[in-house]
Amino acid sequence: MKLEDIPIASQVFIDSFNSVNEEWKNPYAEDRLKQHYHEESCWIAEIDGNIVGVLTGEEDNVADHKELYIDILAVSPSMHKQGIGEKLLSTAEYHARSKGYGGLWLNASEELASYKWYLRTGFFETNWRALVKPFEEEVYPMDTIQPETPIVR
Repeated sequence: MKLEDIPIASQVFIDSFNSVNEEWKNPYAEDRLKQHYHEESCWIAEIDGNIVGVLTGEEDNVADHKELYIDILAVSPSMHKQGIGEKLLSTAEYHARSKGYGGLWLNASEELASYKWYLRTGFFETNWRALVKPFEEEVYPMDTIQPETPIVR
């Protein structure tokens, strides 16, 4: 994938993720692709010159080895079940193996059909879970901190 592919690839991302009830739109989808863009580890799938799939990957250092983290794997909903996701994933795996990485990893929701697909392609569950801490709407000013509150510097 090249930077100039991002606007069209972002529409594939939007269509794919919104088809499973997520709410993506631009400029946020383009920003997400740019944030995770690495020329050597991001790929698009094309059919007849049209982008129909996208995968973004980035090197992740683990304690004793490196892995390829997959942030986005999206295929146009009309192109599902045609081997496009599998081709993108095998491209990422080939790249990771050629770099000597220890494996691939990603986050996926158990509620989505793609979760079972990932399991069928060789991924397995770990006891690690994603944790999220949403911020409340109200912002508390610094003067609400009590004197006995430890200060972190």
